[in-house]
Amino acid sequence: MQIRSHNDRVDLKSDEYLLETLEPRPVIAREISGKMRRQILAPNGYTCQVCGAGPNEDSGCEPGRKCRLQIDHVVPISQGGTDDEKNLRAVCVYYNKDKANLKVPTSRDAISAMALIRRQPRHVQQEVYKFLAGKFGPKPGSK
Repeated sequence: MQIRSHNDRVDLKSDEYLLETLEPRPVIAREISGKMRRQILAPNGYTCQVCGAGPNEDSGCEPGRKCRLQIDHVVPISQGGTDDEKNLRAVCVYYNKDKANLKVPTSRDAISAMALIRRQPRHVQQEVYKFLAGKFGPKPGSK
């Protein structure tokens, strides 16, 4: 059965749930162990390695939603990827849901730098942001 919460739908409050269907659906087999999940999440500061958001922060992958982390394959299993630690990363569920077997080129160096910044206090993160914004300017299409 599918039950939705405010993490899935922005129109639901934090204490509201919606039963979408009574149809029983199989549980997805979990091939990534709890130990492996911790090995992926901890070194990366428990943040999405695409947008940098942490659990329950606003997701950069899906504006207006709170970040929920899951383990993602950098190279999808269908394209020869494995469950090895070097092929796994933490991402928002919203990023991963639309990816569907696409290989996204994110370097390990960029992932490490983002994780290091995310572990810093907010004022340090803002200093880094100001520096990068000054160096590279606003995003195309922003005011």
